Amino acid sequence: ADQSEYPKAAGISAGTGSCMAERRNFVRLVLLHLSADSGGQNFFVLGGKHMKKRFLALLLVLTLLVGLMPAALAADTVDVSALPEYTAGADTSAGAAYKISTEESLRAFAAAVKADDGNGTYAHAGVTLYLAGDIALTGTWKPVGSTATYVGDFFAGTFDGCGHTISGLNVQGSTANQGLFAAINKATIRNLNVSGTVNCGTKNYVGGIVGKVQDGTIENCSFSGSVTGGGHTGGIAGGLNGNDVTISGCANLAAVTGTTAGGILGYWKKTASIRDCYNTGSVTGSAKAGGIVGQLNKGTIENCYSIGDIGGKASQKGGIFAFSSATVKNCYYTLPETEVLGGTAAAATHITSPEGLADELGNAFQEDTAGANNGYPILVWQAGEVVQPDPRIELTGPDTLWRTANEPQPQATITAACKDMDRTRKSTGR
Repeated sequence: ADQSEYPKAAGISAGTGSCMAERRNFVRLVLLHLSADSGGQNFFVLGGKHMKKRFLALLLVLTLLVGLMPAALAADTVDVSALPEYTAGADTSAGAAYKISTEESLRAFAAAVKADDGNGTYAHAGVTLYLAGDIALTGTWKPVGSTATYVGDFFAGTFDGCGHTISGLNVQGSTANQGLFAAINKATIRNLNVSGTVNCGTKNYVGGIVGKVQDGTIENCSFSGSVTGGGHTGGIAGGLNGNDVTISGCANLAAVTGTTAGGILGYWKKTASIRDCYNTGSVTGSAKAGGIVGQLNKGTIENCYSIGDIGGKASQKGGIFAFSSATVKNCYYTLPETEVLGGTAAAATHITSPEGLADELGNAFQEDTAGANNGYPILVWQAGEVVQPDPRIELTGPDTLWRTANEPQPQATITAACKDMDRTRKSTGR
């Protein structure tokens, strides 16, 4: 797919230099949409001496959640053109914000995130950087934070690409943690397109956007070109090293090659959330190769698809994952024709055409009306639109409780989670 076919991400006004946050909430007449594993059974069913009922504490849970539901937020607009340009020696106190509009500024930022024995002095925690326009890099690239080895020194701020593209990325690394960013911790990278080459031989933690994610969020990003690494190699992120990681709304268009390789994520042995992502690039692994992830032991992979070639000598390979025991929901793939999977995760759905796929994937996707993605769905932000949220409360727990007159009152836990709001909040009733 050719990224140039798509307009800038939603909320970007090239004329004014403003950049709107992608996350928005809209006022809905229907505030609550309840979904539970029960398939929507009634709260109360009475009959004989038995009473089949939905747990009464649910009402208390919902009351608490309604109180926690955030008010609809207006679009958070930042006039990027009015921000100061990032320079070497810039004040990086929490709350500071800068624009980056030149290669010089981008390189100054990359060098400013550096080692400090884990003290985090240069991690840029609480600092927001906005890309003010497309940047074409020249020469080789030293990843953001390339000298940091302690987690506390990894980039910890927010980098908002505002829908712009960094092209010409050329990383030729001889150590682990390679990509546009070497490693991040409690950071957010969003609304960014990157193209180029990341070639690091057999080193681990090699990704197009980030080599290693300790904790943090990568959302609405794309990478095109090629990524070559070792054990943990991915088009967006090479590998994770913490359980509080979300990758959403991302697209890999690059050829990915590694030992354990994935179109979006290479490897993580524990928990992560990957949703609303797709892969069109080839994924080649010598041990494991997956269209979305090479290996993800736990967590969720949801609303994703892959149409790229999956190959190599990998003993385990799959359209969505090669090895996983995570929850895999609403995922689709075209290749390989025959999967060899590891782990206990349910296999994804094999498809042969894009017909109806955008509707199945949900509101983060839309039809490829321009034909830039061979007819397969694109992400809404790639078409210059905003994802319309579906604010709701999802319930998990027992569907019913049985009680007779002679039995003690039963107890159970029902967990309710807010979805598609400015943040996810959980409350538990017992």
